Amino acid sequence: MIPGGLLTSPYEILDYRSLLILHDPEGMHATFARKQSVRLAQDGVVAILDHAWGHGVLATDYENSAGRRDGSYKHERRRHFVVGVRRRMASGDILPFRVRREARAGFLKPEGWLETTLDHPIAQLRPSIVFPKDRPCRGVAIVPGGREEPWLSSWMR
Repeated sequence: MIPGGLLTSPYEILDYRSLLILHDPEGMHATFARKQSVRLAQDGVVAILDHAWGHGVLATDYENSAGRRDGSYKHERRRHFVVGVRRRMASGDILPFRVRREARAGFLKPEGWLETTLDHPIAQLRPSIVFPKDRPCRGVAIVPGGREEPWLSSWMR
């Protein structure tokens, strides 16, 4: 049984800060890090899912502060890490946590992308990317909802 049913979100995201570090100009080694704070909207939440997708090896090393990793599974092009929280969560509880994973061979092409999908209500999103000196950023496009917003892309340049 899923607390609250299938059609409701079990939590809302209060703050989501992400960081991608490209360690080398070839794109062989990258670190994904995230700080997140969520407020539970249902009673009885015992696990959360952490999602990863992209090219290369998605997680050569994985750690999080929310709880124990209870396994993972792949569905279509995404890897889902099951994280068992330390105690049964109640509606209104706030869960702050961090996630860090290392990836290999994910950014080998001259152009790359970083996609963040948020399928829960969110109050604040702050993504950052650190490029190596020998592989500077040459442009950026923000594509909300799968469609590029030209005014937003030009504003970011």
